[in-house]
Amino acid sequence: SSSAASDVYKRQVSNSRYTWFGPSYHRYGTTELAVLQATRLSEHREGLLVDPGAFDNLAGSAWVERMAHLSKLAGHNHKVITLDRPLGVEGVGAGAQEAQKAVIMTGAIKAEGMPVRIAQFEAPVLPNSEVPALWGNRSLRRNRAILDMVNNLLYLCGPGEIQFTPPPGTQVLALETSPSGHLLLPFSCLLYTSDAADEEDS
Repeated sequence: SSSAASDVYKRQVSNSRYTWFGPSYHRYGTTELAVLQATRLSEHREGLLVDPGAFDNLAGSAWVERMAHLSKLAGHNHKVITLDRPLGVEGVGAGAQEAQKAVIMTGAIKAEGMPVRIAQFEAPVLPNSEVPALWGNRSLRRNRAILDMVNNLLYLCGPGEIQFTPPPGTQVLALETSPSGHLLLPFSCLLYTSDAADEEDS
């Protein structure tokens, strides 16, 4: 029932439409479907695309169907939730779309030095969509996630203060949260300051 939906889907705003950032398919001379299919691990292995650029979790119906089949083979069920109100989504897949349901999908994960454990992924579902399962910003923040891009590791930090000791020469850049909930690195604001130094390539 809709009352079972978590607070993350009970939007307290009048305009229930959010922007998810996705790749520019035509820029790379390929089709949207080909790009989305390339996000899969392999034919019979599904995963969560760790996407701090996405506003929150999201999944397409094709991923839900494939993952539900694999989960059922392992003896697990998934749950479908009707959202309190439709959730408009822009910026991923084929233009503006609308999710009316969410899914709670069962999978399994393994942290280093720990046994395999059953986990659940909850996300609004885009109908007739090949969009992969996006593990988005809000959920990553709730799980106190730190993404190590050098070693391809995702840390889900326990309670307490997080201590991080970067090596000498590390640059620390402060990010800002946009009205859409995305993290942005200010890029134009300091162009005209007198202390602007040599350019850096990203």
